[in-house]
Amino acid sequence: MRIGVVLVAASLYAAPAAAQEVLPYPAVPETDDGGGMEPQVRPMPETLRPAAGTEITLGAATWDGRFGGRTGNTISAVLLNVRQRLGPLRIDATLPWMRIRSQSTIFTGINGTPLVVGPSIPMTRPRRQGLGDLTLGASWLAAAQDAAGLDIDLSARVKLPTAADSTQLSTGKTDYAFGVEVARTMGAVTPVARINYRVFGDPTGWTIRDGIATSVGASVALPGQGIFLLSYDYAERTSRFIRPAHEIVGGASAPIGDRFRLTAYASGGLSSGAAAFSTGVSLTLALSNARR
Repeated sequence: MRIGVVLVAASLYAAPAAAQEVLPYPAVPETDDGGGMEPQVRPMPETLRPAAGTEITLGAATWDGRFGGRTGNTISAVLLNVRQRLGPLRIDATLPWMRIRSQSTIFTGINGTPLVVGPSIPMTRPRRQGLGDLTLGASWLAAAQDAAGLDIDLSARVKLPTAADSTQLSTGKTDYAFGVEVARTMGAVTPVARINYRVFGDPTGWTIRDGIATSVGASVALPGQGIFLLSYDYAERTSRFIRPAHEIVGGASAPIGDRFRLTAYASGGLSSGAAAFSTGVSLTLALSNARR
């Protein structure tokens, strides 16, 4: 599941959202970690982005669906992401505030994306809210199109169990995600393919399955530095109680003045393991020499 996803608003990367680990960004996402606002067709080739600078993104996302259970679930997130670019290296941190109204067992995933474990197994509290777990990430442009014919980006993310135990939002364990993304710009169109492997910590009484999340799509440059995004996202099941997630994600991003960029996305689930629909919006501020 992704926001493959509001942050993933964080850097303009659009992020899908499904039920296994919804990548929440534009969810701010970027190279999804697989995932939240990972979610995540990159809006522009890395070689066209500034070599250094700081970006601050504030995003919001919501997911709705049964996720294979008998009752509906509504999950909302507000995410703050700070990203620093240092040449081919980018590092970032994401902190989500979550609200979950659900009879299902759902925890906060990487980047704040929901991690559905037991869609028909109720938690102690059907309504929970509070700060989720902090996610730290890094990505490195290993090869650029002008030299290698493709942009190849390697990424790693770690979710730390910083949420308070009383919120029941977190597994209380550390999660990891490792990914590679390949893109090639051809005129106004940039096809993108991404694959991530996610490693989840197991909370007491649960076994969460590690697995792959992938995304295939493209971004299209629009007049005025706007970007349109479309992708198909897939995530392996995170438990034996839920099916794999398949979904279609569409989004758009456009600059507002010299330093701001507005990004929005929506997704539709193609399987019971994904949210029936999700939507998100984010606003990114570029500081110092990270102007777009």
